[in-house]
Amino acid sequence: MIQIDPYNRVPLYEQVLVKIRQLILREVLSPDERMPSVRELAQSTGVNPNTIQKAYKELERTGYLYTIQGRGSYVASPEHIHDPLREEQIMMEIEHLLYEARYLKIPRERLFACITPFITDKEEISHD
Repeated sequence: MIQIDPYNRVPLYEQVLVKIRQLILREVLSPDERMPSVRELAQSTGVNPNTIQKAYKELERTGYLYTIQGRGSYVASPEHIHDPLREEQIMMEIEHLLYEARYLKIPRERLFACITPFITDKEEISHD
């Protein structure tokens, strides 16, 4: 399911968190799909079960996962995700990239072509 790089400077917990979040956001994992148990994922990744549990708890806190007592963890529907810290990080990254794009004189049309497929309501972007 996921691969962890023990030599990466990013903490193992964060690697697990990011990889699972990516699988959810890319729709590799579907809403209501059962996640591997903490023990199963720990075994398949070679990561301590406490580390996997910590990542699952954070994913649950931010709405990416939900748990049914005695049955396991499941992927939540997108409307349940509430991660204001991650939202702020994304906005800062986008702003940084847009400053860089402007500096490099990347044409506005090219930027819009890149962004438009990700906007659900195409009327939200004005090409002024």
